[in-house]
Amino acid sequence: NDHKQAHYSILESGPSPREHIHASSPLEEGAFVYVNFNSYQKIEPALFHTWMDVIEAVPRSVLWLLQYPPEGERRLRLEWAARGLNQTRLTTSALTDPRSNLLRMGAADIHLDTLLFNGHTTTTDSLWAGVPVLTKPGIRHASRVAASSSSQFHGIPEMSVPTMEAYKQHAIALGRNRKAMRLLKRAVQEQRGDSALFDTHRWVRDLERGLAMMWDTFLHNDLAQAASAAASASPTPAGPHRLRLAYHLALTH
Repeated sequence: NDHKQAHYSILESGPSPREHIHASSPLEEGAFVYVNFNSYQKIEPALFHTWMDVIEAVPRSVLWLLQYPPEGERRLRLEWAARGLNQTRLTTSALTDPRSNLLRMGAADIHLDTLLFNGHTTTTDSLWAGVPVLTKPGIRHASRVAASSSSQFHGIPEMSVPTMEAYKQHAIALGRNRKAMRLLKRAVQEQRGDSALFDTHRWVRDLERGLAMMWDTFLHNDLAQAASAAASASPTPAGPHRLRLAYHLALTH
């Protein structure tokens, strides 16, 4: 996600004011907003119940989700109602264009990651919007992406925790300690412009260097094997190694 080139203006304009954001319930200025804009199939039941635990424990907090797909919202709201939570504390917004999405995400306080299958694009969206991501890395690639991405922000270990219980307690602690939350968010905002996560030019240079090293290694090993085979071969018609050696020698002379 090349946000630094495509959406650098986000850093200068700041997030959308909450009163300008379209949501099923208004995002009040004094509310603590937990956001997750992943698709609903990433939200497993145990995680959704953990999120409800967090909302119950943090006064004036809301959970902000994406209406994606819209049909899934009804089932989430049934679980929400069964817990006895006010429906206005679960707010949702429709899909929008990338820039508008980044602007509105910046109005949230913290992004609560999905854990079996992390947010991938959603994680980078959140970090570029200046919103910290709370995640718990698992053992598979799909469950470690958010921790890897957030690790590019130095000196902010609070974004990755080792257990589900730590995930819940840390989310609650940040919701109750607005000063700590502001400091964490400021740290992300100050680093995002220089983070390696969004340095596409550096990524391209590193990829090109890696490909060149792989090609040089291939040529070196292939020529060495071909020369060895040619030296030990009996005087028979040229085999594939000798033909390949001749080909590489022709390229280099």
